[in-house]
Amino acid sequence: MNSRLSPVTERITPDLRRLIFENYENCVSCAHAFREGDTSVAGYGTDNEPLYVCISCADKKIKEIARRTYFMARHYKVPEPTAVLWRYMDFTKYASLLSTKSLYFPSAACFDDVFEGAKGLVEHKHRWDAHYLDFFRKAIRSAPRSEDDAFPTEEAIEENAQRLLSEIEAGGARDREKNIYQLLA
Repeated sequence: MNSRLSPVTERITPDLRRLIFENYENCVSCAHAFREGDTSVAGYGTDNEPLYVCISCADKKIKEIARRTYFMARHYKVPEPTAVLWRYMDFTKYASLLSTKSLYFPSAACFDDVFEGAKGLVEHKHRWDAHYLDFFRKAIRSAPRSEDDAFPTEEAIEENAQRLLSEIEAGGARDREKNIYQLLA
């Protein structure tokens, strides 16, 4: 299988999601340490076991590609697996959690913190925009293509990067206003 040209299914199971999270920096097959710009591939092997591998191992091990990713180092510290998280809630919310088997996340617009959901300080917006545009340009340039696909022009790359930046800003504004529910796994 040529993982550079294979279709991506976007089938992400909880086991695959956990494998990606726990092994984000390394290929689970050859232990290759991912560097900025490497391609990581998440998917399933011949016996449907979840795999998160480098592009070299993907050609040998992956039967179904769920996600192909341009690797970027995490810019946050991952809590230890033994870390404890708790939250105080009133009885009504607790009863709702038990009956619906889901967590309730209020709209970010309801929070006292006006910066909740923000990309950064407004006076640094140009820096964040530059960061996202640079990422989008790199992703567009390095996206896998078939031999029939023409490489996009610089104008097309810039147009698509600007479109993606606009979409991420609009999505952030929408997400801040809506309530989000997430089912427990």
